Parts: sequence; C-alpha cells; structure tokens
Amino acid sequence: MPGFETLLESIAARPGMFVGKCSLRAVSDYLHGYDRALGDLGHSETPLGGWVRWVESRFLISHPAWHWTRILLHVYSSDRAAIEALPQLHREFLEQRALLGVQGIEDELERRLIAQFGEPWFEPSTTTTTIGD
Repeated sequence: MPGFETLLESIAARPGMFVGKCSLRAVSDYLHGYDRALGDLGHSETPLGGWVRWVESRFLISHPAWHWTRILLHVYSSDRAAIEALPQLHREFLEQRALLGVQGIEDELERRLIAQFGEPWFEPSTTTTTIGD
C-alpha cells in the first residue's frame, strides 16, 4: 500500500504535524481512522487488517490489557522510538500478511504463544508501561 507507506514515513519523521504531539497512542488513533475510512469506502484489504495480531506475534505479548501501542512502548521504551519503528514494522507485517493471510497470522500467534508459554496469551511480568499508555 504505497500511499499508506508514504504516510507512515511522514508521520515517523514529524508526528506533531499529523497528531499535534509525539504520541504513539495519538498516531494509533490517526492511523486507525485512516484505515477505517478505507474500509468504509469499500476497500476489502486495509493497511492495518491483521496488524494487531501481527504485533502480538512479532513480540510475543498477547493480553487484553496490552494494546498494540503498549506493546511497542514496552519494546522500544519511548513514543519517539516506537513511532520511528512503525514504517519498518509495517513493511514486515505486509510481507507476513502476503505470505500467511490474516488468519494465518492469528494461527501463528496462537502456535507461538502455546509453544513458548503453554497458553494462548502472555504478558510480561514487569514493564515500565501502564494500562493507560
């Protein structure tokens, strides 16, 4: 999705121009609005279709208290670093989605979690993030 990739690169370079501040949660809201609009316009495959499960699978964190933004903040330690990582992460996601499809990403997540932790969910025991992040 070339238009979305360009948008992600622009947001990563200057998030304040798009959402008013350097906030991963604000960027998430903006991107989900964009994605929703494409879906409303009839696009069957949107740029973020399957994204949440892919992030969970990529970082092996899957729990109701962990929004994908919290996962990235946990991994990258700051809004700025997480926002800067978005374009590359999205490229990796698109490659996986092209190979596995959305259902394949979900299946891979469950397989990996069960293999690693014996359960289809996992959250880190320590983090510097909070549920409100």
